[in-house]
Amino acid sequence: MPIMNGNEIVKEIRDIKGLGGVPVFMYSASEDPDEREQALLNGADFYYQKPFTTDGVHRMIREALESVNA
Repeated sequence: MPIMNGNEIVKEIRDIKGLGGVPVFMYSASEDPDEREQALLNGADFYYQKPFTTDGVHRMIREALESVNA
């Protein structure tokens, strides 16, 4: 992204008061094997690497909804 990378955006979202419980999904085209771990450490709740499938995205959304409703 031209101004911020995904990890910087996740940090910014987590710093906004009132959004602490909002699930953050991160999608990436990166092939860096460490990026998933870094994204989760920075506050992303879900990380999905491209190419992604519709079924995979639906599964991740269901998991997020289940965690919010738990």
